[in-house]
Amino acid sequence: MVISIGEILSSIVGNPAEFNALIFNDDAEFAPSSEALNSDVCHSLLLIMCGSAEICDENSGVLLSRIHAGTICYFPYTSIINLDLADNSKAIVIKIKPQDIELSLIKMEEGDMNFIEKKNLKRRGPRVSSCILQSLQEQTMQSVDKDTSRLLIISLISSVLFLLRNPLSEIPRRKSLIDEIKSYINDNYREFISRDTIANQFFISSAYLSKIFQDEEKIGFNKYVISVRIENAKFMLKDNTIKIKDVARLSGFSDANYFCKIFKEKTRRSPSEYREHYLSVSKDNC
Repeated sequence: MVISIGEILSSIVGNPAEFNALIFNDDAEFAPSSEALNSDVCHSLLLIMCGSAEICDENSGVLLSRIHAGTICYFPYTSIINLDLADNSKAIVIKIKPQDIELSLIKMEEGDMNFIEKKNLKRRGPRVSSCILQSLQEQTMQSVDKDTSRLLIISLISSVLFLLRNPLSEIPRRKSLIDEIKSYINDNYREFISRDTIANQFFISSAYLSKIFQDEEKIGFNKYVISVRIENAKFMLKDNTIKIKDVARLSGFSDANYFCKIFKEKTRRSPSEYREHYLSVSKDNC
């Protein structure tokens, strides 16, 4: 009887102590790129179910590691390696891309790599898995603690298993992602924000970020960020004890003159005029 990818991942999550966790150091500059690992930039997990595998540097051919059944390897997205499975070995390869996750159950038979099962999952709002991936990436740059490594890898597998059991269609997934990004902007509008910083934060491309904002919000990404900052500036201008330059800074504008220009474009009043108008209306209503 063939055991499915879902059943295998469920077994790993339920019995994490039975598996060894191995994180490849980012300094080695290698990442998944065999037939099973070849793809766009992605984070990858390799789970050896039975048999063994050799991991070699793709450029030099130097053997980096020989791994056996019961081992789970994490490869950072910057790496370049070759994976050689021993005959009759079986493994699961998980490739975590910006918008989706690919899962492959493979078996090596007489020198041929056979795909027993393949799955493609759409990522929903990626904040949780992104935090795990960031922590794993940090583990590659420092002394690796085995217990921490295992916990992070099992947490990542658990999040993949959840998506496998609860697949999400494309439209709700994109809406969920947009909501996550908007929430992040609303919480961090005072900090430096750009298309690239948000794209990196959510492990998506800058082009995809612009597309989903235009499709879902009918507004460009930069215009949305400015609108959030202007609305917060309006609120602060109601307090006449806060200087205009401080309103600009606390709203995320590094240049007070630029803030005044943008504010007038959006409201048809300068910040000072907006404040005077608000205070005048408030006084009349008292």
